[in-house]
Amino acid sequence: MLKNINSAAMRNQLLNFKLFILSFKLFILSFNSVLGLNKIFYPLLIINLLTNLNVKFSKAKFISGLAFISIAIISMLLRQASIDLTISAMRYFYGILLTCSFFYLNKNAKLTNSYIFIFTIFVIYEYFSISNNIDPYYFSFYDQNNVNFLGKTKFGEDGFRALGPGLNSTSSSCIALLFIFIFLDKAINLIKKKNVLTLLLAIFCLIMTFSLTAFIILLVLITLKLFSNFRTSLIFLLIFFLIYFLFSHHLNNRIDLDYLYTNFIIKKDLFLNYFRYESWVDLLFGQDLGNFSAKSIGGDFANLSGIKLFGIFFIFFNFYLIWICYDQNRKYLILAIIASTHYGIIYSIFGQIFFAALISNAFNFNKTRF
Repeated sequence: MLKNINSAAMRNQLLNFKLFILSFKLFILSFNSVLGLNKIFYPLLIINLLTNLNVKFSKAKFISGLAFISIAIISMLLRQASIDLTISAMRYFYGILLTCSFFYLNKNAKLTNSYIFIFTIFVIYEYFSISNNIDPYYFSFYDQNNVNFLGKTKFGEDGFRALGPGLNSTSSSCIALLFIFIFLDKAINLIKKKNVLTLLLAIFCLIMTFSLTAFIILLVLITLKLFSNFRTSLIFLLIFFLIYFLFSHHLNNRIDLDYLYTNFIIKKDLFLNYFRYESWVDLLFGQDLGNFSAKSIGGDFANLSGIKLFGIFFIFFNFYLIWICYDQNRKYLILAIIASTHYGIIYSIFGQIFFAALISNAFNFNKTRF
């Protein structure tokens, strides 16, 4: 009997060790952009895939995803894409499929309350660093890319906002916002101290990384909640007015109808002009990529970049992501895809891990482990 107890204890210790390693991997994947570990993101996912091929998963989803990846690669190479461009484009737009495999193959991998706790630590650190005219340490990881991160933090006439662990205020704020709604959907006991703190920290992160895109998504979600859960919608109306009053001094011409209308017209004209002047072959299969630079991937109009690279096929890929997404989370994914008309929220490395968790429904707010 004593032997059985010792054996059970050893198995329990081994299980706890495996869960610790899995949690550590998830931490690295979630915050690798601010840890300076971008280069190991996809190798880590590939190793995970190769070492878990014995795990059962949906063959239909796997075969469909493999087909999308194969067709996209062949299509790019047939249109004279360089190897560097092909790898960069596939990593940016289709990397989310590889990221999804991490959660499908590791059923114990979940984003928990700790995700927003760590998120908050980076936001606070960045805020106080910039307040004291000190560059956050992770800005230096991208010096060779000539990215003006400090310029991106400027907000309004004399204010600034944190870029957050996504190194982009749009990405960080939208993910903080969607985390709030998902948390309210899934947390069992919202009045627990840990859950109240989680909610407050997520709201704090949303405010500190504020973006117009997140503000618009918030309005849409509040409207949707009004028809399904009036009590929850009141909470978000309070959040809405809190954000507005906190930033009213810095929102000069950033949230009025003229500014929104101007941005809408710019995006609309870019889309319509592309569809109006490109040949039907380019529209269906994408542009000739012989002179297409890898630096042109994504940017402030990520969805149009995807259409230029992959044609209408890219739109089908987005529908595929919606199809494989957990039913109750689809509205959040659809909003993120639409928001990627501005910035590639779901395509950035920081976004890929969050939205892969969203697609896989890999959230658990009823345990303490990360």
